[in-house]
Amino acid sequence: MTSLKFFTIIVGGGLGIRFGGDVPKLLQEVGGRTILEWSILSVYRSSCEKIVLVAPETYLAQFFEIAHRAAGEKIFDVVAGGKTRTESVRAGLESLSKICRDDDIVAIHDGARPLASPKLFNLCAEAAASYGAAIAAIPLTDTIKIVDEDVIVETPRREKFWRAQTPQAFKFKIIAQALKSDAEFTDDAAAVEALGRKVHIVMGEHKNFKITFPEDIHIARAFLSIDADEQ
Repeated sequence: MTSLKFFTIIVGGGLGIRFGGDVPKLLQEVGGRTILEWSILSVYRSSCEKIVLVAPETYLAQFFEIAHRAAGEKIFDVVAGGKTRTESVRAGLESLSKICRDDDIVAIHDGARPLASPKLFNLCAEAAASYGAAIAAIPLTDTIKIVDEDVIVETPRREKFWRAQTPQAFKFKIIAQALKSDAEFTDDAAAVEALGRKVHIVMGEHKNFKITFPEDIHIARAFLSIDADEQ
């Protein structure tokens, strides 16, 4: 395991509207634990030193309890998220600014990706230390079609297309600068790209998918069952 010191923001400030239900998606259970707890445990088992959890404002107490049960002394703060993912990341960065130096590494992870391995966090942090910015991603295997009004207009070569995942890791000064404006981004790497900086790719994991719809719970349960059988 790497000895590199890094920090992690787990983004869980949304309510998971596409997932449905009466409680935030991250509080749904799979394999005997909540999605949130699985995500926190992955970070806890990595070389991360401190964690900031971004939570829905109305569920702060519940997220706080789960976080401290899963990661104990590694939890630095639990803060309320914003209306968008980018706002939630900014809230996490503001909290980390109390303890992070410019060249410290910050990994940012979607709480709805509970199956990322601890090793993946370490690899992304190491790459960010070398290159300034790095994300987990996997190459696409499907054929890609560009469509306009239900008609295919182009079939690009898929070799250059990768599917971005989290964690995404950066030197603190880089990601803080990238998110300084009020602009919104679909992921944190896009904000860094907008600065004109290069972002390095770390090979991601196929099991590291984002739970978005109720049926995704069954897929996660299957992966957890496989992991248990291999241990």
